[in-house]
Amino acid sequence: HHPSAWARKQLARNPNLPEDVMNTLANDQNASVLASLAENPNTPKHLLDKLFETENKEVLMAFSRRIDESSSSFVRTLAYHRNPIIRTSVSMNPLLKDEDILELIKKDGVDIAEVIAMHQYDLSDEVINELLKLNSIAVTLRLINHQDLNSYFTHMLASHPRFEVRLDVALTQRLDEMDILELAYDENNSVAM
Repeated sequence: HHPSAWARKQLARNPNLPEDVMNTLANDQNASVLASLAENPNTPKHLLDKLFETENKEVLMAFSRRIDESSSSFVRTLAYHRNPIIRTSVSMNPLLKDEDILELIKKDGVDIAEVIAMHQYDLSDEVINELLKLNSIAVTLRLINHQDLNSYFTHMLASHPRFEVRLDVALTQRLDEMDILELAYDENNSVAM
């Protein structure tokens, strides 16, 4: 009940709060307090459901950052939210399933693909393939150093028409002998070097 919203926000972050205090904070009028409670890993499910229903942007952004397995339904729902800012925020969450990521790419295209490509959570071959189909140099360059880029994709990118892509591929540590030879004889001197 402190008059300072900042103090209530800090309290809402405390993972050791008793449930009665969390219940009180869940009725706060300040969105930052509610967002902090939504991010608290020990907030009970019934309070999370109540907070999620507020449809407050700041609170939903807090839900998009939750990575505990019990939050996967919230995260999946936010992948289909009408607000592109919320969809972008949730696109960074490692709880997203392939079908959700593919839907985000389909709906938001290159804008969200750049965000997805730069995060180091697991990406399936299907998702990587869809990201590369966008033919975006920015997305492709972000994917080159992704942990899940396998030799098939590396080989494909070693003969990419853009020298910037071939140059970044040449700098990776995951090249097989055939790709090394192809890049060594590249028409662009920077790539060959």
